[in-house]
Formats: sequence, structure tokens, C-alpha cells
Amino acid sequence: MELLSGDNTTYIIKGYDSSSSSNLFTWLIPSTVTSIIFTDIDIAIDATLIDVDDDGDGGVVAWVDTSDNTKMYVSTQYAGIKVEGNTNSSKLFYNNSNITELNLSNLDTSNVKDMSYMFSGCVRLSKLIDFNLNTNSATDMRAMFYNCSKLTSLDLSSFNTNKVSYMDSLFTNCHNLTTIKVGNKFKWITTLNKLGLV
Repeated sequence: MELLSGDNTTYIIKGYDSSSSSNLFTWLIPSTVTSIIFTDIDIAIDATLIDVDDDGDGGVVAWVDTSDNTKMYVSTQYAGIKVEGNTNSSKLFYNNSNITELNLSNLDTSNVKDMSYMFSGCVRLSKLIDFNLNTNSATDMRAMFYNCSKLTSLDLSSFNTNKVSYMDSLFTNCHNLTTIKVGNKFKWITTLNKLGLV
């Protein structure tokens, strides 16, 4: 597929909806799915398209692997073009107790401001692949990993929290979390107790 000059297609995934107090993407994840992969590949011929695009222009699609119905792919279908995170990505995977693995290598979060509750309640999530989120625009990380009780380590070395104002309960109830790696742009803005680390 070739991008034409003047093409106004956007590649932004659905986000938080204030009228329902939920993330519209979350509701589109089938209950059989245990792994979500953000990618740029074309949708499989035999797959059923799931519309996860924010403005309905078809820039982002999703589908479930028909071989076992456990893998969900989210794609722009353009080589080299990443899925863009919604400015408000609060509760993106909220309370999904089935997900065990997320591959976010093709998710661009550079414009995301609200990351609150993003993975909160993902009680079986144990594997984050290519977890190099761009948090340069993020202002809210409240309860981002709340109740992620299967995670044993987190590499947050890509995180820049210079604009973050809210970080309370970031790691609350992450009972098995023993290692957190951060870089020099990660600023702790509240107490360990409020972060949920003690």
C-alpha cells in the first residue's frame, strides 16, 4: 500500500471516553485474548477486522489470530508507521485479567498526556516486550501499574517524568515486583509510601 501525497489519514488508537468513564479500546479486546501485539503488518486474509481507530478513517485496525484466538494484533498496515497512542490513554488495558503479554514495540506514545490506570488491574500480566514508552508529554501516571501483581521487574529507563504531576499509587499492589530500573530522566515526585513501594 502506498501513501499518497495529501493523504490525511491518522493512525491514532481509540482512547478514554469521559461519558462512560472507560477506554473505548479496552472494550474491543476479546475475552479470549492473552497477548496483544502492536505492529505494522497487514491484516490476515481470514481475520475479522476490529475497528480500533480513533476517528474512523481506518488508520488503525485490529484482529485476532484465527489459529487459537489468543493473540490480538493492532496495526497501521503501513511498514514503518507506528500506531499512535491517544492523547488520553487512561485505562488503555484497564482491568483486563486475561492479558499475560504485551508487545508495545510499534506503539508511539510521544503525544500521550494521560497514562493513569493504563495497565491497572492486569493481574496476569507478566511480560512487557519492547517496553520503551516515550513519556515526554505525560502529565498523569496515577495508578499506572496498580494491581499488576504478576510483574516481577519493570524497565522504565525510557521514561521521562519531567512533566508528570501525578504519580500516586504507581506501583500499589505490585506484590511480586522486586526490580525497577529507571534512567536519569525519571523524577520521583512523591513518597515511596504514596507510590505503593512500602
